[in-house]
Amino acid sequence: MVEKEAYPTSAEKDKAIVSRLFEEIMKGNLAVADELILEDYAQHSVFGILNGREAFKQFFITFASAVPDAHFEIEDVIAKGDKVVTRLTVSGTQTGELQGILSTGKKFSMKGIAIFRVVDGNIVEHWDAVDQLGMLQELGVIPMPS
Repeated sequence: MVEKEAYPTSAEKDKAIVSRLFEEIMKGNLAVADELILEDYAQHSVFGILNGREAFKQFFITFASAVPDAHFEIEDVIAKGDKVVTRLTVSGTQTGELQGILSTGKKFSMKGIAIFRVVDGNIVEHWDAVDQLGMLQELGVIPMPS
C-alpha cells in the first residue's frame, strides 16, 4: 500500500508565511514584504495605522535604525481560519529616535500579540497589542511606579 504524501493544511501554510516574514525581517530582508504582503495591506497598531506594503517596509526601516540590535522572538504561532496569531517578544537597545523619543541608549524587552490575516498566501491585514507602557518605562521615558 502506498502512503499518501502529507500535504500541509492551509493553517500550516499561513503559519509558515507569517513565520517566514519575521525570519526574513530579522535578517534585514525587507524585499520579502514584496512577496508576502499585498500592496494595499493595512496594519492596525499601537504605533498608528499603516496603509500599504511600502508603509510596512518604511516602519521597519525606521525601527531598525532606532533599534539596530532588535530581535523578535516568536513564542507561539496559532492559526485558525484566515488568521495567524503570534505571541512574541521584541527586544533591543534604542540608539536612535523612535516614535519621537530621542535615543536613550537603554535596552528594552516588549511582549506582544500580533494577528495577521492571510488570504491566498498573502498577508493582507495585521493587528497588534504590545506592552508599550513597559517599553517606555524601561527606556526611562515614563517613570516606574514606586
